[in-house]
This record gives sequence, C-alpha cells and structure tokens, in this order.
Amino acid sequence: MRLALDNLADAVTIHDATGKLLYANQATARMMGMTLDEVLSAAPGAWTDRFTMYDESGRELPLEELPGRRVFLGESPDPLLVRSVPARTAAGSGCASRPPRCSTPRAM
Repeated sequence: MRLALDNLADAVTIHDATGKLLYANQATARMMGMTLDEVLSAAPGAWTDRFTMYDESGRELPLEELPGRRVFLGESPDPLLVRSVPARTAAGSGCASRPPRCSTPRAM
C-alpha cells in the first residue's frame, strides 16, 4: 500500500489521535513547498503558520473543524472542500478534505 500512496499525485497524510503526522507522500511535500523530511518532522498543526484554510463560502476554518480532527472527537464529518492560501500570497488552491476512515475513533 505504501508504494501506491507514495506514487499518488494527490497529497496524502496519516495522523495519530494527537495530530502527530505519521506519514506523508511526496505530493504533500510539493504542495507544502517543503522537503518530505521537513513535513514529517514538523510539529502537529505547524502548517497553520504557512497556510490559512477557508471553506467554500470563504469562511476561515480553524484547525478543529477539519474532518480529520473531528473524527478523533468521535464525530462522522462530511467531506469538506477546503481552500488553502499561503500566508505570503493571496493565491490559493482548492482540495477536498475527506474524513479519514478510523475503526475506533478516540477523543483528543
């Protein structure tokens, strides 16, 4: 499975219940403008210093509202279209944030 994830054009990340990044593919590093080692060694939520996330209506999204975070609170969030805007520019890119599949969600 790792070979398949490593070669996807889409960014893929896997986090534990505390938000610690356990896996990221090369597409994630490209999207973040960082090396894969930098992405993997970053503290949980560190990307929020580099990007601001917005929903479809343009409302800024706090980290706690992203589907991956909500799953760990025991919720079953719907997919969410997210726009990320680098802190240094006004341009953004859209991506669909889907809730992870977790057999036993745990609260953070």
